[in-house]
Amino acid sequence: MCTQENIYETQNNKFQFKREDLQKAISRYLEDQSDTMKDIFDRAVRRKGNGRFDHCRIILRALVNSDNNDGVTKEDIINIIRKEEPKYPINNLNMYLSELMSDDRGAMLRYDASSGRYQFNNPFHKAFALASFQQEREDKQKKSRPFLGMTEKVRDEIFEKMLLKAITEIMKG
Repeated sequence: MCTQENIYETQNNKFQFKREDLQKAISRYLEDQSDTMKDIFDRAVRRKGNGRFDHCRIILRALVNSDNNDGVTKEDIINIIRKEEPKYPINNLNMYLSELMSDDRGAMLRYDASSGRYQFNNPFHKAFALASFQQEREDKQKKSRPFLGMTEKVRDEIFEKMLLKAITEIMKG
């Protein structure tokens, strides 16, 4: 944002950025990082077998659907999951949570031992996951009603809105 306004060092006078400046910066960031974000998300949700449950996708969806930006406990995760998947087995949860924190899965999640909460490692990961899950939901609807399909442009617009929201929350403190 600063280079866009020809600011290259700390200024003595306060400079007020406009909302459009932030939106341009987010758009530029998305262009630069979209392939990386997609790669991380794809690694996180890649299925290793043909089991009944798509564990990593289910867990990430639970975190996306959580209203708590400070992270969620295992119990919270199970409660959110069971709203959609009542027969979801909790015995593998630890293993898949650990995987989602590993580099092999893109380190999408982190764990705070002092609070016992899991959360996205990066607010951009959460925004991208949310946009991707929304895209998947729209794709399912498109199969039954083709005219409802979401374009990549719409997904990217949703992602930009979620990034803006995440950045605003971070800046608040």
